[in-house]
Parts: sequence; structure tokens; C-alpha cells
Amino acid sequence: LSFAFYLNGRKQKHPQIIAYARIGVVLVFIVSLFIFIDFFIGAGIDIEQLLYPPHEQIDIFLIGRMSPITAINFLMTSCALYLLMIFPKGRHRVRSLASFLAFLVVLVGLVIILGYLYGTPLLYGGKIIPVALTTAIAFVLLGVGIDASTGELYFPVSSFIGSSVRSRLMRVFVPVTIFIILINGWLNILIRPLLGSYVMAASLAAIISVILVS
Repeated sequence: LSFAFYLNGRKQKHPQIIAYARIGVVLVFIVSLFIFIDFFIGAGIDIEQLLYPPHEQIDIFLIGRMSPITAINFLMTSCALYLLMIFPKGRHRVRSLASFLAFLVVLVGLVIILGYLYGTPLLYGGKIIPVALTTAIAFVLLGVGIDASTGELYFPVSSFIGSSVRSRLMRVFVPVTIFIILINGWLNILIRPLLGSYVMAASLAAIISVILVS
């Protein structure tokens, strides 16, 4: 997917190479769809056994199986990338859909990263296989790249581009807000047991927040 995204972004595009890139994106979609269906329906497709031997199991998790969350992200990423590859810039609704799918991929990746940061698997439960941290980071980077490549006319990039008051506030306060939330959670989880007081941890978080906003 990354290589197809790179080829699609080049100024000089060879038609045959782009055709192979599209085929690769479609194959990613098909494989991920089979894995997703097999996980929830239990159809016995198990397409992953074509690549390596039967899976081993540790506790309730199968080793060597893709997480259904990863499969969903692959499905959305491949759809978004394929839409960008086959439709020109004039198709606003299609490119808006591609940008929105990439935005969802980024959100899912960020939620997974937050789960690792706080030691809480937010999207998991029961026998759902966890997503690797490096996989989540890769999805965030790829999703941001696809969003940026759709152009400044489409959400969420349109909210950050321009000289309007809204765009300036978004560029400044979205990172600040995220940073404040991360610091607040970090203080509550790690620093509060050391301080022994919730009031002290909350006061420290408030002071840091005021400094950041100022």
C-alpha cells in the first residue's frame, strides 16, 4: 500500500506501473476481506495458511493471525487509496469519501496507540487479537499521507488550511488539546500514585495546561 501510494503521488506516472499498483491495492483489499469475514463468521477460509503453517495458540490468542481491527484498517486504507488512484481531482464526492476513510484509519490507529500508552487495550475484548504498536503507527502515517494527498478542499485537511480564524485556531489548539489530554492521563496513571493525592495531581495538570494554552 505504501509503495502504491508513492507511485500514485509521482508527477511522471507510467500507465503500466500504475496498473500494477492498482492490482496490488485490490489484492490487499481481497485478502483483508477474507480474513475479516473468516474471523467473525468462521467460514473456514483461513487464507493465511497459504503463507505459513497452521497457527499456534497462547492462552486465547492465535499466533500468526491478523487482528480483525487490522483487517478493517486495511480495508479502509485500500479503498481510500484505490479511489484516489482511479478518480481525478474533479470528482469531489469520491475524493471526500477517500479522505474520510483515511481519517477513520488515523482515528483507529490513534486509539490503539493511546491504549498502549495507558496500558489499556481500548478496542479489544474477548478473543479479539491485539494490533501491534508498530502497525498502529504505520496506519496513522499512511492515513495522514492519504488525507494530505486528497487536497486542501476536503475534510479534515480543509479545517487546517487557510488564514481564517477557524483554521488558525485548529492548527494551534488541536495539538495543544491533545497534548493536555495526554499529560492529564499520564499524571493520573503514573504520577498520582507517587504523589499520593488526587488533588495534587489535578493541580499539577491544571498548571501545565494553563502554561500550554498561554
